[in-house]
Amino acid sequence: MSNQAVKITMILVSILALGIGGYVWWERSQNQYRSDTITHEVQGIGHLLLPNLDNAVVTVIDRPHNPEENMDEERKKEIQRLRVFNVSTNSIGLRGPELADPKPEIRIACVGDSVTFGWGVSYEESYPARLERLLIERGRSVEVLNAGVPAMKPGTIWKWAVDQFSVWNPDLILVARRPDYSGQKSEELAIEELVTAVRAIAVPAGDKGVRVALILPPVSTFDIRGSQVYQKEAQALEQALAPYGIPVMDLTEAFRTEAKALNTGVRLQVQGSVQKMFQAPGNQMLLEVDAGEQLAEEIIAEFEANPNMYETLFFDAGHPTSDGLKLFAEEVESFLIAEGLVRAQ
Repeated sequence: MSNQAVKITMILVSILALGIGGYVWWERSQNQYRSDTITHEVQGIGHLLLPNLDNAVVTVIDRPHNPEENMDEERKKEIQRLRVFNVSTNSIGLRGPELADPKPEIRIACVGDSVTFGWGVSYEESYPARLERLLIERGRSVEVLNAGVPAMKPGTIWKWAVDQFSVWNPDLILVARRPDYSGQKSEELAIEELVTAVRAIAVPAGDKGVRVALILPPVSTFDIRGSQVYQKEAQALEQALAPYGIPVMDLTEAFRTEAKALNTGVRLQVQGSVQKMFQAPGNQMLLEVDAGEQLAEEIIAEFEANPNMYETLFFDAGHPTSDGLKLFAEEVESFLIAEGLVRAQ
């Protein structure tokens, strides 16, 4: 082949590569927020995961954000920090494999919302899957079901659990949920609603000798309201559920202690309406904004401008990272042993 022919060939290959690359970029830019449908409505209960999903694609925001960002189609086009994960479900709509047959010595059903489900991570990284592995390592014959459903409210959680009781046939039910303040509920009403939901599960479960415990997922420092009320919530829930023999564990302090020990990432401190963001190590203040009750737009912009900026153990001001869920499972395992809900071996 002549030199001129070689040059022409190289030019054509370059043009083709640029064309393909440009199309891939355009296609990704049009579909960067694409997510498959993973839930459906079930009469009398609400939305549940679709059964038999096979690696459905879900795209979520990979930084702290205000809830309305998920609803604003124009705003979503500007978001660059996204994470993609896959979801598979079994024939009864649980994330994970089919139920073991025969049933092992212990079956634990983990119910809750997106934190239990494992929002933003693989099934193997979710806290129920990690908890199962930890207990198996202790020599227990155990199966841990992931019955978490994204955005599931307390009132739906108890209906779901009671409806599926005979299918799951659990020996222990772990409810992982904090009070729900949607609809501008007061703190008292939100706490009462969660107590009612847990009791609604515990009564039929207790009739069959099944124990129930409440796990309060950790609160991010970028959760402005949650950071102000999490201690009060935990105290109120412990007092309300203690007479019924339902133990409660709040994971917030465990996460904050671990984040301090790791001495990495950023954290938010709120004083009145002023929001201050600090960077570790060194505890350098990066930003100070007077923004009120919503997370400041300036802080969100700072995350967008710095793709490697994260809060330690969280990725979006509400959901733990893979490392965070590892800590979550370890703390839950210790809690179960301390409460006598699972025997140490």
